[in-house]
Amino acid sequence: TYYLDVGQSSRPGPKRYMAPEVLDETIRVDIFESYKQTDIWALGLVFW
Repeated sequence: TYYLDVGQSSRPGPKRYMAPEVLDETIRVDIFESYKQTDIWALGLVFW
C-alpha cells in the first residue's frame, strides 16, 4: 500500500461524479488505493 501526504485541499470536481466516500468525507486521503477506487467510480458513471 502506498501512502500519500497531500496536505489540506478542497475536493475538486463536480459532485455528481464523486464517490460516496468522498461526499461523506470518509475517504482515507493518506492511502493511494483510495484515489484509484474513486477514479473507477467516476469512470463508471461516465460509461453509464
